[in-house]
Amino acid sequence: GYDLMENLTSLFEGGETEHDKLVRQNFYALIGDMVSENYFGQISQWCEANGTNGSGHLLLEEELKYHVGLYGDVLKCFREMSYPGIDVLQVYPDSFTANQAGVCGTMLGAKFASSMAKWYHKKTVMAELCPVSPDANAWENDPKYVENAIGLMTMAYFGGINHFNSYFTVKSPADGKKLNSYTSRLGYMLDGAENDTRVAVYYPVETAQANYTFTHKNIWTPMPKLDTLNNKLAELSNKLLGAGVDYNFVAEKEITEAALTDGGLEINGNRCEMLILPYMEVIPLSVIEKINRAAEQGMTVIWVGDSADAKPTMGTSEAEHDAVAAAIAVHGGTMGIDSAVASAKGILSSKNINTLEAYSASAPNGIYLSKYISKAGSNVYFLVNATGADLADVSLVAPGKRFALYNPLSGKVTEV
Repeated sequence: GYDLMENLTSLFEGGETEHDKLVRQNFYALIGDMVSENYFGQISQWCEANGTNGSGHLLLEEELKYHVGLYGDVLKCFREMSYPGIDVLQVYPDSFTANQAGVCGTMLGAKFASSMAKWYHKKTVMAELCPVSPDANAWENDPKYVENAIGLMTMAYFGGINHFNSYFTVKSPADGKKLNSYTSRLGYMLDGAENDTRVAVYYPVETAQANYTFTHKNIWTPMPKLDTLNNKLAELSNKLLGAGVDYNFVAEKEITEAALTDGGLEINGNRCEMLILPYMEVIPLSVIEKINRAAEQGMTVIWVGDSADAKPTMGTSEAEHDAVAAAIAVHGGTMGIDSAVASAKGILSSKNINTLEAYSASAPNGIYLSKYISKAGSNVYFLVNATGADLADVSLVAPGKRFALYNPLSGKVTEV
């Protein structure tokens, strides 16, 4: 450690030297430890020791700059919660999936929470659904409000949410039955199922911490570097999901504590066979060393950045920098988002990891696909039309496999 009092200018004045960035990264990593352990951790431990569970929704869990400014590291906090939780205030499916800055309730926010539930076998991820933004009356007076609610529930379930505290209101028993029937059918199919997605995206919190500086204004103050980082992460998420490549976030703890296995990593019994590393300036030495060992076991590693050499140049201490550079040097070039997504999709297909693929000529990037293992042990594929329009040309390909298609709107099963 070192004396923070001698480095306050790095926190408050936003210097751009490596030393300034390291001070900020180290400081906010410590804040993340303290907040997660002493607040979220203590609450959950007390609840679990007394026959219940700790949950609730975090504030502004959607964007990286809020993760740093409010928590130090939001994944550390979700990791400590019995039921990780988010809130959704703009309850429209297109708002949820767009991942735009300033929206309260997004796919990214859901993924941050549900990823920690996946890796640590937490059975429940909670969301508060409260249609107050931008205008509750406008939402309730929309003639398609039930369809919007159903669309939102679909996307939230896809994002890993499975427990809802809902403030939805319905105008008739028929509307209530339609919404509740759909939600219960979808929930029943996924009850007790384990997400079997084997693609992970690294949570670039060290880079966000290194570039976060105190502001004398408020938490909404634009921070160009962090805003750009978050927008790039949102774009990557959107395009991965649109290409049928589901993922979960991992951070330092998941990587370094994972077991090496044939094909990559095993995180508490969950396999990771592809790791995507987006727009990183800082990476802990322990992480890149473990990544290299996993790559030797067959894990696919994809670096995403704005130029071919846009990889991390810093560790989390000055003593790590040279070793980080040497460890990264064994990797190939960095890809742009479109190339990275195409590469990920092609590699997954060639490895036959999902065993089922979905296609639509009219909407090649409009079908979300995720794989689950049901509580009975069978494969369950969650398919979502994310286009907002009817698709009549969807084809499902599963060589050598038979499957049944379940429609939660009607409750009907079709043998395919």
